[in-house]
Amino acid sequence: MLNKCRTGKIGGALDPWLHLIRQARKVIQSEPPEIATILHPVVEEFFTAQQTGGRTSERQLELNGLVDAYLMGAIGVKLGADKAASVCMRLARRMSKGAAAPSVHEACGVVFRELVPLVQSMETPNTPTVLDILVMGCFTLDTEDGRIGCSACVGAIAAVLGIATLKKTGVLQTITDAVSDSAKDAAKKRHGALACIGNIAAFLQKLFEPYFMPMVPKLLDACSDTNKMVAEMGVRAGKQAIANLTDFGIKTMVPKLLTAAKVSMKAHNACLDLLGAVLTNLKVRESKHTSSLLPKIIPVIIESARDIKVAKMAQERLEQISDMVSHPEVKAVSGKLVAGLAGDEAKAKAVVDDLLNTAFVHKLDPAAASLVLALSGQVMAQRGEVRRKGAALIAGVAKIAADAELMAVQAQTVLPELRRMAVEAQPDIRRAAADALGALGDAAQSEIVGFRELLASDSPAERSG
Repeated sequence: MLNKCRTGKIGGALDPWLHLIRQARKVIQSEPPEIATILHPVVEEFFTAQQTGGRTSERQLELNGLVDAYLMGAIGVKLGADKAASVCMRLARRMSKGAAAPSVHEACGVVFRELVPLVQSMETPNTPTVLDILVMGCFTLDTEDGRIGCSACVGAIAAVLGIATLKKTGVLQTITDAVSDSAKDAAKKRHGALACIGNIAAFLQKLFEPYFMPMVPKLLDACSDTNKMVAEMGVRAGKQAIANLTDFGIKTMVPKLLTAAKVSMKAHNACLDLLGAVLTNLKVRESKHTSSLLPKIIPVIIESARDIKVAKMAQERLEQISDMVSHPEVKAVSGKLVAGLAGDEAKAKAVVDDLLNTAFVHKLDPAAASLVLALSGQVMAQRGEVRRKGAALIAGVAKIAADAELMAVQAQTVLPELRRMAVEAQPDIRRAAADALGALGDAAQSEIVGFRELLASDSPAERSG
């Protein structure tokens, strides 16, 4: 096998060769250390021959990397800490050259996780550590694939060493500082640092959360970076981190996203993208904070749906929320409901009629209640009979909603319009608003003082309301 790799007789698809190398690795792993001792000089001779054999093709380079990672890695595990440290350094230097293929990046990540536990110390006096070499590769390599590959290896090593070690050695601070490096030629550095954050988050999952949250302001700034490559990596890293946040982390993250969305249009668009990861997290975890977060998220999405540049993404976010609905009656009209929230007034009116004519049997789940109440608030801002219907829908939903916390939060978004409707000239509008306010109960208590003051008003409509 090694002879064919060396002589270039490696035609056909790469997969059979990759399978063969992996099988050879399994053999080394299953045999006693003596086999590794015998094979070690054979593999070393292969690389020596490669170095003196002239120019090599991209296919040969890829296979060389796979042999180096999988076979030398397995040999290093068998031969102990000293050899493991040597192989780690060797693979780090290979990665730092930037020529390794994605399959080699993956192989190195797997092998680092096996070798690193065997190494008592990955550094000697006046010698850079494996992590130093990989992080420098993340910052300086010319190719995106090369920087991403090095960052994946940093994440793999972090999974073994633990985040506390990265903090103690200063590696984490180096990466964090690089995210906000504003030098003119620092785009590659910012991109690589963000890739590191994303991969560390992916490998460490919720263990990274306490260290990630202080980085969020820098990451959100990076998401609107003037360099498109950096901005895209900022969003990618954010998604990787958000996917692994706990309930507490998500609850902390959402206000930061909604605040950042107001900074600029570019930041707004990036935050809308990141909200997709938030919604996925809420659904997967069946988060207890869904009730309190959806009423804050939905208005931002609805506003975005009016912008032609991000209307498609906003529609996708609304569809994500509709996928979280378990209530059968609301699920049945979710298509029209989403279209209405996205700006289709005809479908908004139609779905309001559908819901008013529905005999609800089940209590509303948080996603269903959030979408229906958001639609009610939207149609109440329009003209005509649909305003009364919107208020009537709020009254109906308030009576069957299963979640008092959701109603308390959502009520704040519809109270201003209900307050205006309650003192309008048309009696049916006033009555509908009063019914809705009454159904909201404690959630509408803040309006009592204002309505008491209106009892002394000169306007008959206001006194009646």
